[in-house]
Amino acid sequence: NSSNLTFSLAPGWAFVESEDWRKDLQCVWSGCGGDSDGWVYTNDAWLGPRPSPYTLGGGSLTRRRRWVRRVWYDPKRASDDC
Repeated sequence: NSSNLTFSLAPGWAFVESEDWRKDLQCVWSGCGGDSDGWVYTNDAWLGPRPSPYTLGGGSLTRRRRWVRRVWYDPKRASDDC
């Protein structure tokens, strides 16, 4: 599983190299939680988030989840990056 997305971090910050991206299974960002795989279900306007699909009215139109990766700060690296 790979991605062609790249992210720039501020000087001194680096991704933890021994860890990869992972699903945010807590889904705190949604305000309602999510399902066991980190999905949050909404309507087509991304409103009305729910931790499970809508069952009435044709079901949820969208689902989304957040991916996270840990970073660390090294003051020496910050001065080297400048």
